Amino acid sequence: MSQGASPTTIRRLKNSAAILKTLDHRRAVANDPHLGSNIERLVIGRELRELEEEIARNPGPLAAYVKQKAHVWRRRIAFNR
Repeated sequence: MSQGASPTTIRRLKNSAAILKTLDHRRAVANDPHLGSNIERLVIGRELRELEEEIARNPGPLAAYVKQKAHVWRRRIAFNR
């Protein structure tokens, strides 16, 4: 079995990172730390769900730790809405 991310995953992560970078820039320009926070939560939530699904398909030695951390991060994101 191949180790590493698929080209689709890499492309999706790059797109998500670009979206978050753009949000940070727009927040700085607008001097509004909450600008686009709903979009940020959606992007991060989607990536955490994808990570959990990948771990479920291909568990590794850190699977339990990463899965638990992803769950905590998603709860924090949901709580801060």
